[in-house]
Amino acid sequence: MKKKTSLKTVAIIGGVSVAVGTVGYFLVRRMVQKARKNKVSRDLDDVNSKDPRDAFAVNFAQQLRAAFYPTDLDNTWFSWLPDGTDEEACYAVAKAMKSRNVEFSRVAKAYRNLYGDDLVIDLSSELDSTELRTFYGHLGMQVQGLQGNPIQAFALI
Repeated sequence: MKKKTSLKTVAIIGGVSVAVGTVGYFLVRRMVQKARKNKVSRDLDDVNSKDPRDAFAVNFAQQLRAAFYPTDLDNTWFSWLPDGTDEEACYAVAKAMKSRNVEFSRVAKAYRNLYGDDLVIDLSSELDSTELRTFYGHLGMQVQGLQGNPIQAFALI
């Protein structure tokens, strides 16, 4: 004879399963983030010392990420909260990139290696078209067509 399972028991088991799954997801996510940071740390040790622009590119990528997330909410449970972008810090990085003769493509590559994100997409989501024009102006680049699709305009760079 089979024993009937009550609806209350099924609800409790389902709730516990969802809770365990959610906690598991966040634990795995945290482990992946730590592993990625460790990999970045190892990669930074392998930066080619013959060309200091590689080290500068990594530094500039980190500075831009910090400008996008000034309160460092990107790596916490509250990463979905808006915290604003420090536009002046972005402009300072652009000026430093130009003065150190570090190519944007080199910084974009370092940014992708460090964070797994595309710098052009992050720039276009964090800065409006006027701010983007100012940022690229500090780099000494003239970009046309920022009113429409900024990502498409930057693809031409």
